[in-house]
This record gives sequence, structure tokens and C-alpha cells, in this order.
Amino acid sequence: LHRRRHSFPTRRSSDLLPRMPQRIEVYDNSHIMGTHALGAMIVATPEGFDKRSYRSFNIKNAATEPGDDYAMMREVFTRRFQLKPAEATAAEASPLPDLVLIDGGLGQLHAVEEALAAIGVDGLALVAIAKGEDRHAGREWFHLPGKEPFQLPVNDPRLHYLQRLRIETAKGLLSATRKSIKTISYEVGYDDASFFARLFRQHTELSPNQYRRQFQHKGE
Repeated sequence: LHRRRHSFPTRRSSDLLPRMPQRIEVYDNSHIMGTHALGAMIVATPEGFDKRSYRSFNIKNAATEPGDDYAMMREVFTRRFQLKPAEATAAEASPLPDLVLIDGGLGQLHAVEEALAAIGVDGLALVAIAKGEDRHAGREWFHLPGKEPFQLPVNDPRLHYLQRLRIETAKGLLSATRKSIKTISYEVGYDDASFFARLFRQHTELSPNQYRRQFQHKGE
């Protein structure tokens, strides 16, 4: 597997789940000016990012309104966890996660719960991560089913690790739309690099300097 080392948490958090996760899946959705809607999933393990397990989901439901993040979440989770008999082999290659992180707030969490209930899937540990006030990184709110929202201290290593996961998810999401971004950016008059950077920062709340440190220095 193509894996990259990162700061996987060395202890569990009783707020998030009862035991240390071995597989974390992180989900986010995006669209470009109401078109090219898609969802993305990344996978993190104690060994690093499992890039071979990453998936993207082109939103296929024609009834989904542009920007309807709830409908997009329902479709993505239905397709990820509803296994048909012909997909048995794929199911073995895609084990269930110990922890599912959802980019969004209480509404996205409820949409995911509805989708999983409709296909008879339960027992997944779900956490929705909502952007903080003024989209400020470090002030995210965490939503768990049946619990009050909470925040982590800004210097908490768990928060830093979760922010790293969100950055990786945004990279996976936008990498899946490079061709569309090239087309759309040309049509609206942006150069590709600035348009891509703008979308990336929108998903990660990074400042321009943080963006350059996290992303551009890697030649992407």
C-alpha cells in the first residue's frame, strides 16, 4: 500500500470513541459553481494514509439540487456502505471503519444517520466536524449522535491531527476535480493555479501562507 506517515493519535479519546481506531474514514463533498458535484473519502490508519483505499463519488442522482450537501452525503454513504452480492469481494477489501469523520455540522450528521438507517447499517462511530466561527481553523465544533456539541483546546494534539485529516481530504477531493477545474477556471477567466488554490483554502480554512506550507511546496 502507498502510505504516508502522519501523527496518528497514540491514545484514544473518550469523547470520540471507546477504543483506538485502526481505520478512520473521512468524507467531504464539493461542487464547482453548482456543477461537477462529487464526494471524496480518504482512509487513515496507524501506518499512515492508505491512498489505495481512497474513493471519489460522482453524484449521480439528477434530483439532487446543486449545493445540497445533505443529499450528497446521503448518496455517498449509501453507495459506500450498501453492498450488493456482486460486491462481496470489494466488501472484503473495504473493511468497516472504526471511526467516520464527516465534514459538516449537525445537519450533515443527521443526513448520514438517515442514509445508514435506510440501508440497515448501524454501529458506526460517527463524528461531524463543523467549521468554527468565521471558518477559523482551531475552533471547530464536534457533533456526535446523542451528545452535546463540544470543542477541543486549540493546542490539543488530537485537534491538530484531525485538521491534518481534513487537509488530506480536501486534497483528495480537489485532485478528483482537476480536469473540471481546468475547464471551469478557463471559462470564468481564472488561471488554473489560483482557482484551485481558492477552492482548496475554502475547504480547509487555511491562510495563504499556511496553504503554501502545506500544499504548494510539495509541487502540487
